[in-house]
Amino acid sequence: MNTRRSTHMRGIRRITLVAVIATLTAAAFVPSNSGPVAAQQPLHATLALSSGDSIVHWASTQVGFTCAHYGWCDVAWCALFASKAWDEGGGEMPSLAAVSSIHTWAVANGRWRAGAGGSHHPGDLVLYQDGYGNWVHMGIVVDGTGVGGDIRTIEGNYASQVYLVPYESVYNLVYEPGFHIAGFVATVNA
Repeated sequence: MNTRRSTHMRGIRRITLVAVIATLTAAAFVPSNSGPVAAQQPLHATLALSSGDSIVHWASTQVGFTCAHYGWCDVAWCALFASKAWDEGGGEMPSLAAVSSIHTWAVANGRWRAGAGGSHHPGDLVLYQDGYGNWVHMGIVVDGTGVGGDIRTIEGNYASQVYLVPYESVYNLVYEPGFHIAGFVATVNA
């Protein structure tokens, strides 16, 4: 009898805890006096982040996920991931599945910054080419130190997952032997 009562009390505590969590969760989604439109705005608008910061924020929540999370295991998915990050973070780019397509879009829209040097900002895209000029990979700029052109990136399909790539010099970066940074896609037209 004592065991049944103990089990019963644990069940009541568990139900009470679930009810408290449900109430708090529901309260978090009640619209404020500014109306339901404000409650439904995307993260970058409610936190007043730039689109670049919002892109990086969303991408950082994806670190560790594999292609299976997105359903992209049958393709090279670095460009799909970058396009999705821009979409989720409020960037202005259509969903594109190939690095070469992103380069073409960037050139046509005044967003392409050729070469490893120059300025790059959080949320910008970094595009890599091989020694033959083929577009081979890309990632999202997290930040840069400015010292020696070092950058840190988040890249989809890096070792088959979303990966935070540590600081590396844009001048010495070798994603794979023979690959190099061809340039950057700017989050804003500058």
